[in-house]
Amino acid sequence: MISPIHFIQDRCTDCGLCEADCPALAISISEAHISSDCIACGHCVAICPHAAMQFNGDEPHALPTQSVKADDFEALAKNVRSVRNFTDKDVSLEDIRHIVDMLAQCPSASNNRNVEITVVTDKNKIRDIERITSDTLYSFFKTLTRPIIKAVLSLFIAKKEVKKLDYYAQNFRIKRTRNKEFITYNAPAIILFHAPKLPIQSSSADAHIWATYTSLYAKTRGLGACFNGFIEQAAKRNKHIHSVCEINSTHEILCVLLLGHPAVKYTHEVSREKPKCTFV
Repeated sequence: MISPIHFIQDRCTDCGLCEADCPALAISISEAHISSDCIACGHCVAICPHAAMQFNGDEPHALPTQSVKADDFEALAKNVRSVRNFTDKDVSLEDIRHIVDMLAQCPSASNNRNVEITVVTDKNKIRDIERITSDTLYSFFKTLTRPIIKAVLSLFIAKKEVKKLDYYAQNFRIKRTRNKEFITYNAPAIILFHAPKLPIQSSSADAHIWATYTSLYAKTRGLGACFNGFIEQAAKRNKHIHSVCEINSTHEILCVLLLGHPAVKYTHEVSREKPKCTFV
């Protein structure tokens, strides 16, 4: 690939920090050359003390002071919960712009960074997403719980898992009957992370990384977020969601977040079992 890194030789002091830190071994200071092996990670820009490297021609800026301590981050993680009860207050354009700006600094599983973001705030479109998702998944569960389909599934998965499917489908039908907005929960904004569907890619990992950062960052701005697998799964089975959201039909919707101002306040930490950890 053509490197987006521009080397400003007049600023270089031959300290070698960039060359030593380059994971692709693409930099040769002695030859003042960056090879096509560059993976555009930006480490050289970040580490050069003399701003001798530029990314896409942009002048590098000094990093702000990192003031978040371990205790601060642990407190944030404990305070972040999935929000399914929102006020009527809209998410401001300023908040959305700050989120998009923040995502530019988020890590990725690869440096292709081909994930795009669509933010839906139009109430009519959100209602359409609710309806399409509900109808699509209702039909899907109805098919899966047919006796002949369950008989076939029981040949490949445990019977208790088939029973779980029955319970899940029944629960979905009950929610669908009782609550008209049980998919979107009247959220004033929906963020969809999507990317071109490619045979080999890490876009799904990138989308979930960015969505996780968004859910954490949203809390610091007084917002609440909720991962929504219903819309994501429905979008795999019904391209009308792409149309409603004006997303390219060749893209795959990889992750979905509901976003808004929480109507509830949580006051206690929930004791959860720690993940199994094995040291080898």
